[in-house]
Amino acid sequence: GDEVALIHGDYRPGNVLLHPTEPRLVAVVGWELSTLGHPLLDLAHHALLYDKGEHWGSDGMLTRNALLPALRGMRLRELDRVVMPRLDNDRAAGLAALASESAVTRWQAGGAVLDLPPEFAPCLAGERWQWDGVQFESLLDDECVIRISVPRNDQSAGGATMLLAPEIDRTAQQRLLDAGSVHSDVLLVPRHAAAIAHLPEFRAATGARWAVVAQSRRGAGTAAVQRTLAAWQQGGAQLWITGISGAVEIHGRGGQIDLRPAGH
Repeated sequence: GDEVALIHGDYRPGNVLLHPTEPRLVAVVGWELSTLGHPLLDLAHHALLYDKGEHWGSDGMLTRNALLPALRGMRLRELDRVVMPRLDNDRAAGLAALASESAVTRWQAGGAVLDLPPEFAPCLAGERWQWDGVQFESLLDDECVIRISVPRNDQSAGGATMLLAPEIDRTAQQRLLDAGSVHSDVLLVPRHAAAIAHLPEFRAATGARWAVVAQSRRGAGTAAVQRTLAAWQQGGAQLWITGISGAVEIHGRGGQIDLRPAGH
């Protein structure tokens, strides 16, 4: 019902102290993310893996050398959902490595339904789900564009949103504009900020405070990408380029979204 309790916010084995000789818990530490809420939420934990960063010719190397060690470090052996905006041979090699170490409840991918492996469900516009108070919605058929909404604590209107749209071209961006569903506080910039995928109307309509760009330092320095990055900055967005600033953690709580370097 309406029971309210002090919620730890980061309850996991690394934040509990066990008695050295007896099978009991001695203390719970790491209360910096605590808040008030329903006590059942503190036990819920979900993990969504969205794409894996493989590129042409990588043959799953990034999954084996970067993703899997990161999942081990986070003690994540089970994934509730894996969403792949695109499937190709390099991503498929990475998925095989992932499946050898992780149990996955649901696989989804973009692209034509008839071309998907049987274990994959297509991304369909209008699909919604909620985990631990955070809302997820798929916006376009076959494109795996996902909007993540963090509601306010009192469930009033507003809150913060993040848009995952790394693979969409200008045509798909226009489809999102036509549907009126592009506003976001944080946006994963399409196509690594490539100029060919930059639609000014889409950029302006997002109103993004943060534009996260999955791009190498070298790639971010090319003239074409620099023009796109400058356009995002002129529109009021702060840039987070992973090849320069490193991995990013995005924390959502109480209708707010905060970006910080991974591990901080």
